[in-house]
Amino acid sequence: MTRRSPPRFHAIPTNLIMGFPGAGKTTAILELLKRKDDNERWAVLVTEFGAVGIDGAIFFASGTIVKEVPGGCRLCER
Repeated sequence: MTRRSPPRFHAIPTNLIMGFPGAGKTTAILELLKRKDDNERWAVLVTEFGAVGIDGAIFFASGTIVKEVPGGCRLCER
């Protein structure tokens, strides 16, 4: 029987941008996206609390590929 080596996992740098409505989160993320290196690949996950995805639409309009999580944070629903 051949033993397999365990899979290797690599740390992925992650930033959480949190704050109250109107605190400037979307503006800050848009500015960070403008400044990122061309060779970097970023993902933006947007949790939307309202019926209309305003932040997701703003990111999409800026050319960012967006994945929205409607209904807000899944961890907060417990």
